[in-house]
Amino acid sequence: MSIKKLKKCKLDWLGFITCVLLTMPLCAANTQAQTAHATPGRYCTETSCGLKLHPATGPTVDAPILKTTVDIDISGAAVLTVVRQSFLNPSNNWVEGIYSYPLPTGAAVNRLKMIIGGRVIIGEIHERASAEKKYQQAKKSGRKASLVKANRPNLFTTKVANLGPHEEVEIEIAFFNELPMTVETQTLRFPMVIGPRYTPAAKYSADNIGDQGLATEPSPSQVDAIATLDSALPRIQTMKVGDPNHNPVKIAVNLNIGVALASINSLYHEIDIRRRHQTAYAISLVDGSISADRDFVLEFTPEKPATPQATLLSQKKGEFHYGLLMLMPPKSSASVKLPREVTFIIDRSGSMGGTSIVQAKAALLHALKELTPEDRFNIVQFSSDSESLFTTIVDASPENLQLARSYVERLHASGGTEMLGALRRAFASKGSSEHVQQVIFITDGNVSNEASLFNLIERKLGKRRLFTIGIGSAPNQYFLKNASAAGRGTHTFIGEVGEVEKRMTSLFEKLKQPVLRDLQVVARAPQTGPAYYDAINTIEYWPKTLPDLYAGEPIALAFRTTGAPVEIKVSGKLPDRQWHATTSLKGGQLRRGLAELWGQRKIAALMIDYRRNNSVPAKQKIARDKVLETALSHHLVSKFTSLVAVEQKATNLTVQANNSKSIARHLPHGWSHAHSNTRLPQTGTDSWLRLVVGLFLLLILSLSVARRRSKGAAR
Repeated sequence: MSIKKLKKCKLDWLGFITCVLLTMPLCAANTQAQTAHATPGRYCTETSCGLKLHPATGPTVDAPILKTTVDIDISGAAVLTVVRQSFLNPSNNWVEGIYSYPLPTGAAVNRLKMIIGGRVIIGEIHERASAEKKYQQAKKSGRKASLVKANRPNLFTTKVANLGPHEEVEIEIAFFNELPMTVETQTLRFPMVIGPRYTPAAKYSADNIGDQGLATEPSPSQVDAIATLDSALPRIQTMKVGDPNHNPVKIAVNLNIGVALASINSLYHEIDIRRRHQTAYAISLVDGSISADRDFVLEFTPEKPATPQATLLSQKKGEFHYGLLMLMPPKSSASVKLPREVTFIIDRSGSMGGTSIVQAKAALLHALKELTPEDRFNIVQFSSDSESLFTTIVDASPENLQLARSYVERLHASGGTEMLGALRRAFASKGSSEHVQQVIFITDGNVSNEASLFNLIERKLGKRRLFTIGIGSAPNQYFLKNASAAGRGTHTFIGEVGEVEKRMTSLFEKLKQPVLRDLQVVARAPQTGPAYYDAINTIEYWPKTLPDLYAGEPIALAFRTTGAPVEIKVSGKLPDRQWHATTSLKGGQLRRGLAELWGQRKIAALMIDYRRNNSVPAKQKIARDKVLETALSHHLVSKFTSLVAVEQKATNLTVQANNSKSIARHLPHGWSHAHSNTRLPQTGTDSWLRLVVGLFLLLILSLSVARRRSKGAAR
């Protein structure tokens, strides 16, 4: 073959390779577009906070938020929060508004007010279908109405019908929750933003796999295909603080836990503190308002930290006495001497981009330093698929730890959030009876398939204990707390890189302490004289089964009695002795909201039964009926009940169509724009790399052609 023909052959092959590389990402994009509507797996933006306006025709648009005020009243262990948000319809037409917002896990939502033009409309509790029907009837007849429902355990949605042109509406939501006592620092966390939640395809749901599991884990290409965003969902639009419509929030806290405080700190926002009297404090924001892009977290420590033995709160409502009892078990003198087998799971999915992956890697690197030569470990990382550093658990030798540190340093955030495969990998090893088996799960928890993951944890946990570490400015508290509860472990949160050492050191100190286990509760009431009888028929307390407790964690019981004198005996096992405590339920500090907290505790326990009996309709119906009865009698929003408020007089006789501009919403603080303005989740594929390489080769091809033509012209 001549030199000229050889050059021409090389040039043809170069062009062919270039064309192949250029078309590969285009084909991949076309495949993703074709599967967008056919598959359920996706990042879900329906949880984005704010009010959306739905005109009779045309696209959904956002309504500007005029102001948000949050009033939090902390009285002992009981917390009452009132959230008021004012919205304006900027259009010249009648519209419907839909408003979604996060609330603390376990919040008992029992009050709705809708204030429009000076008129106050109070919400009533109804079965979910009935409430929806009342709302739709009011909407069609031109009457103003609002509906509050629970989309998820920690995500609520409010609908507002028949908002008039340029009309302002104020929505007021009130809820109760509890503030558990601790040995030293106590923490209040108020969520203000929810990131998009990843939804895996139903065929890869833990509920649909069963105990035997899949023969093989879905490949990255399969996951990329099933985990797409529905094109009907709007893109997430970001806004910067300082924009005219940056969704300002004002927060005020009245704090009184009954003792003087040594310190009060807001972790992420500047606050002003005024001492009203010896144990009462008024807290407000220095800047007046903040952006709703991260959780508000308040920490406070008593002047004289001492281990409280018991706290009793009480409330009389109707024929019942309600109460909240918190007991702090003593510390054990024993220590955990068994070496550990620790499997670390780290989330490197797209939602962990920005500062979150930095925090997660720092937390894992710190955890590796806590291992001793007697310990064993492995690392599982996941995004669209999962991978283990080692094929099995290995010794925590200097060589293995160095490999682990290098491995962690190279991790980056991209892809979907397929937790199922990662958990199955972590639970795959049988473990050694000579080691304490622990799984430490580092994630932001931004998934929507929590229930199926809880089921998997309960089925596959074995003798292990699962601990969750929530990462980022807006972690999914519901998943993190309940996953650790299902895993008989505990949870912690890290919101900034600067918190890593403190939080991780505290966690591992807790893990070194023995667990108080096999907790049992006995209720009894005195007869005439010193004798006692079983009081099980005179008291109802929740939870029925108490979890294992770690050092510094209290026993918390919500109870209801018929008024007869009752006392509670709680007992458990420590490594060095049996422990028990007896407390009278008579008296206590008077507090409001305890009836609602008791109802919410009962609903939470019944919903666990509802989830576990997913494949047994008869048992699931029993749990559902009990939830419905409890929610209706205590005026609480639940999976099966909603609050609805309807104005009697019609104000909108003819609904008009409307087209309005879209208003941007906040992303959680620290999220990178790489995954904030995308319709598809970031994937683990290298299509962008192929595109760059293809363009580079195309440039070389063009230069080669130009050079040949130049030589030809010269001849």
